[in-house]
Amino acid sequence: MKPMAGGALRDGRKSLKYILESPYLNVAIPGMDCVEQVIVNAKAADGIKLADEERQEIEKVAKELGDTFCRRCGYCLPCTEGIDIPTLFVMESYYSRYDLKDWAMARYKNFDKKAEDCIKCGICESRCPYELPIRDMLDNVNDTFK
Repeated sequence: MKPMAGGALRDGRKSLKYILESPYLNVAIPGMDCVEQVIVNAKAADGIKLADEERQEIEKVAKELGDTFCRRCGYCLPCTEGIDIPTLFVMESYYSRYDLKDWAMARYKNFDKKAEDCIKCGICESRCPYELPIRDMLDNVNDTFK
């Protein structure tokens, strides 16, 4: 699910090939919004292996994303306080990773529930299939948008 890391990985063919080459996985679920993407994604299963430099490129991006990358699966929801956790992480990404500071700040200010409203109950973390430290990540979002 989310093999392109929510858009952080730009080359869909490489991303899908990387996943399909794993001995631990047998399916990838990419999002597609046009016929061209369907064709590119289908070609990723052509049996041609990634070159070492392509694999290293993917692993470099994965390392840069770190252990706190939300894939926006939504399993953390519903939040007991009504916080839209994945969307707050997206706003922080727009601010920090994509250099859309003004745009992200303007949208964040319009949310009814913000990261500062987290009561640290931890229910969201118990639901997260990626075992993300969501409470710490929300603290980071709060610090970003202060």
